[in-house]
Amino acid sequence: MPVAGINEVRVTKSFPLLGGEWICTRVSATLPDSPAPATACVFVGQPRLRGTLRSRTVYAIFEDSGTQIKVNVGDIVDLDTREVPADAKSLTFDKVLAVGSDDGTAAKLGMPYLKGATVVASLVGDVQGDKLRTGKYKRRKGYRRQAGHRQDYLRVEITAIQAA
Repeated sequence: MPVAGINEVRVTKSFPLLGGEWICTRVSATLPDSPAPATACVFVGQPRLRGTLRSRTVYAIFEDSGTQIKVNVGDIVDLDTREVPADAKSLTFDKVLAVGSDDGTAAKLGMPYLKGATVVASLVGDVQGDKLRTGKYKRRKGYRRQAGHRQDYLRVEITAIQAA
């Protein structure tokens, strides 16, 4: 049905999304209130309830070498270096302090550790951290010393989090 005062309707951009797409149109209209062309955006597709696009992400906090590390499945973490057998493909951490989800519904806390909970990680390789420069200096004596250090780390990828 044509509307009085509208000269032209043209689709300028289309943005595909899950379950539908946004369609933005530029309308050339001769309206007394608005001499400039107007742009309108309309979402065409299935209506979605609020919060249904969020996925439930499980996280774990475990202890390794005196530090507490929070991880999700798929995270890549640099740990302190350690002796690992040459044929080992994964590591299992059993000092799990807490397991939960991002929506806060399934949090379990240990006293101090959760019994039966584990974090499984696959070995990625050995890496070195950034170079740290240290130095000594004595004024008016011509004395300067510099040293550098690069810490060795073991890089792992978290493959599974098993709660008790």
